[in-house]
Amino acid sequence: MQQLLCNVFQISLKQEVRPLLESGVKTLSIGIGTEVDKKELRAMVEYDQDVITAENFDQLIRNIKSITRQTCEVISKILSVETCCCV
Repeated sequence: MQQLLCNVFQISLKQEVRPLLESGVKTLSIGIGTEVDKKELRAMVEYDQDVITAENFDQLIRNIKSITRQTCEVISKILSVETCCCV
């Protein structure tokens, strides 16, 4: 897994994102291109399904409706609302 150089200390991405996840922040990782590091993307999220990859921006745009729907479903659960207004 790639390390971030922070001052003189090397800190893993997983360590850096842990406080966010532990405080309830919902994260998505989006990787664009054929050479994205899926392990690195996975380190930034809580669940596998929160990693989104696309070979190029055109594919990402084609999938944006699905991404928006998934995001709204999570928001609806968090806010305990029946219908999400962003779909």
